[in-house]
Amino acid sequence: MSPVNLRDPTGCSDASNSPNPVVDPNLSPVLIVVEGAHDVDFLRLLTARLHLEDPAIPYLGLLEQIGRVIFVPFGGGRVVSWSNRFAALKCHEFHVYDREIEPETAIRKEVVVLINRRPNCRALLLKKHSLENYLHSAAIFDAGGGRIQVSTDTRMSTDVARNGFLCRPHDREC
Repeated sequence: MSPVNLRDPTGCSDASNSPNPVVDPNLSPVLIVVEGAHDVDFLRLLTARLHLEDPAIPYLGLLEQIGRVIFVPFGGGRVVSWSNRFAALKCHEFHVYDREIEPETAIRKEVVVLINRRPNCRALLLKKHSLENYLHSAAIFDAGGGRIQVSTDTRMSTDVARNGFLCRPHDREC
């Protein structure tokens, strides 16, 4: 497996400026293991926006389109079974796990340690409940999600859905 070039983690020549970047066929893709499809969408959209502000930040949607990144939404459940599921592929792996209530969080901490022992693999357990908990409440409001007090343990999808059901579409003060 070829190492990741930190100056060009995409394996592309000038990927940010070309609609059809040239991909190095000797590079294997990076597997990004997340809990669900919403996490994939969140990371695509977030990196698209960040890439506009700073082209040095990789846009994961482009990397996915050119085969440098493969998102693997595992659907929650037993993270232990994902700790070495792709080991035989010898790909780089990056796992992102939501923080849950105990005892699940303790299990996830152990899985993160196991993954981080494997070469070319990194895992992290979020300090907050989910990726969406890192959003600012003003950004959620501006996107039409209503007024939500974001905290470490806020159940974002539940609160945004509740706002959608309880508020009228034109009432931005919910």
